[in-house]
Amino acid sequence: MHAVYAARHCIPCYLASPSSTVILALAGGDSISIQARSASEVKGYGCERWAPEGIAAGNPAFDLTPSELISALIIEHGVAGTPF
Repeated sequence: MHAVYAARHCIPCYLASPSSTVILALAGGDSISIQARSASEVKGYGCERWAPEGIAAGNPAFDLTPSELISALIIEHGVAGTPF
């Protein structure tokens, strides 16, 4: 979402990530399986609930940002500009 807004307003978008999450062998993100976390994590905390009982919710562990929206990738080894 942030990358889309940045692109819309011609603002560079930098992605900071540990190098362990960068998979250079992949041509694209289509083959990446996104882990789903428990919906209860986004429907409340502890004994407090802010979502109505019985409502469905999605809670992905991460998202995929299209590379064309990223200006540079910042990892612990340095900064990599496009093309990645």
